[in-house]
Amino acid sequence: RQFRYGNYVSYYGKRMSSEAPDPRMAQLRAEWFTGRRCLDIGCNDGLVTLSLAHEHRTASMKGVDIDSYLVKLAIRRLVALRQALH
Repeated sequence: RQFRYGNYVSYYGKRMSSEAPDPRMAQLRAEWFTGRRCLDIGCNDGLVTLSLAHEHRTASMKGVDIDSYLVKLAIRRLVALRQALH
């Protein structure tokens, strides 16, 4: 699939093992997110967005991306996560 905006599915996943924790998460302090309303601009397929919301218990988390296809994938990822947690 050709992505007109230069990004692609699992943009970050292609650079990291799916089994290893995302090294960027260790750089982000919980107090920046816990209980706060957050916005992820350029959320891609929602991997980091959902990880932040889940691990740091944000009050709310909104992800936006220029690519509607990747937003749809992020929504699917959210639905799967909700089903897994309930």
